[in-house]
Amino acid sequence: MEKLLNDDSERKIAYIKFVDTDKYNSQSNKQVGDSISLQGRAGETVSLKITLPKKYELANNYSLPATYTFLKNQKNILVIPLVHKKEVEEITLVGKRTINYKIVSSTGIVNNLNDGRQKLEFKAKKTTDLLTGKVYFDWQKEQDNYSSVTTPIEKGYYASRIQADDKEISIDKIITNQQKIDEHVLIIYRPLGAIIQQDINGKELARFNYDNALDSTKAAKISIPETPNGYQAISKLPLSLIPSNPEADTVLTYRPNNNSQFRKVTRMVTEIQTNGVKKTHLQEVEFENVNGVWKLAPGTKLKWNIITPDIPEGYTVCSIKNANGQDYDKVIKKENGSIFAVDAVKPKFDTPNEDITIFIKPDLQKTSIDFIDLDSHDRKVIKSIPLEGRTNETVAFEISQRDVPAGYELINRNKIPTSYNFKAKYNSAIIVSIKKVETKKQSLKIKLY
Repeated sequence: MEKLLNDDSERKIAYIKFVDTDKYNSQSNKQVGDSISLQGRAGETVSLKITLPKKYELANNYSLPATYTFLKNQKNILVIPLVHKKEVEEITLVGKRTINYKIVSSTGIVNNLNDGRQKLEFKAKKTTDLLTGKVYFDWQKEQDNYSSVTTPIEKGYYASRIQADDKEISIDKIITNQQKIDEHVLIIYRPLGAIIQQDINGKELARFNYDNALDSTKAAKISIPETPNGYQAISKLPLSLIPSNPEADTVLTYRPNNNSQFRKVTRMVTEIQTNGVKKTHLQEVEFENVNGVWKLAPGTKLKWNIITPDIPEGYTVCSIKNANGQDYDKVIKKENGSIFAVDAVKPKFDTPNEDITIFIKPDLQKTSIDFIDLDSHDRKVIKSIPLEGRTNETVAFEISQRDVPAGYELINRNKIPTSYNFKAKYNSAIIVSIKKVETKKQSLKIKLY
């Protein structure tokens, strides 16, 4: 019986446990399935034939043992680390950007030019977990970009865009459908405009197409062509121009050189700024004598328009004079009677030319020199001396003790300003700090005999 008890005490049970150690497993080292039990005695070695759970395989650097020896004084547990079976493949995502260049004619006909093409690639190791069905990607790079491409110049046309811009492509945004890997850019070319010379009846005399600028979206600076033979421009023309709208035509109108008589009636308005700079306005109305009758010439203005001088803040028009130095009567005044502008005039063919000058003067500004008692609770103004000057004028002054109110004296005499520059508005007071004069108490000495 005792021997049987000893035999029973040496009997051992071993447990074989499968543990999921896969890196994609949310619960690390979780047991897979039930444990497998073995029976034997301490020190006994038994052969093992282990079958792994489905869709599992041994973890890296681990091999199944062929035998197991029962331990005497320790727990008999054999842990076999497993990972999920996986399929691994190399994949490549290819992105393409196509830049379509199209010419749209004035009649709407579309012609295709050679397309521009760009390519980028994202490579990854794709891992499919056969147990969970989940797919994982290990990308070689997170982002790439399509580089900018300058739009080529197409002679006689201007482009809708100066370039196809640089664009960054993110693999994360592609996977989450926030961005597409392929891109299409459309750039439209339209015909450049022209300088069109026409007569006063709208008949085209000549056409000069704009040239391409270095910027494919603009037209180049163009010289004004020579006047057609037998014609003259109805107004003064510049030597050259830069078209603000590359598609819009610039129309120049000319009238025939014939025996008709023309007369320009002009008004020259000159502004004399405060710094002496002159600003001029030339106004012209042209008349044509047709069969003895004076009429407005084709394309001319109907009148001399209102001229509002450029008056800085703090200044006023003091007078408007004609060439003889007399006050000009064709003016617009404000409610207070001050002159505001030169009025519009509709001249006749025999109206004399006028030469007008606008004179501007600075406004009178006011402030004060305030003597403030710093010792008073509310910093009371004890005395105030008025000070006047014109806008932007610097007025010098000097404060001495005789200006100080009686019973007071100056504080920080060296910091008292000696001049003031008047502004157009908000001229603040000049502060002079003072304090009461301290009187010394005299003691009375009495000598007793």
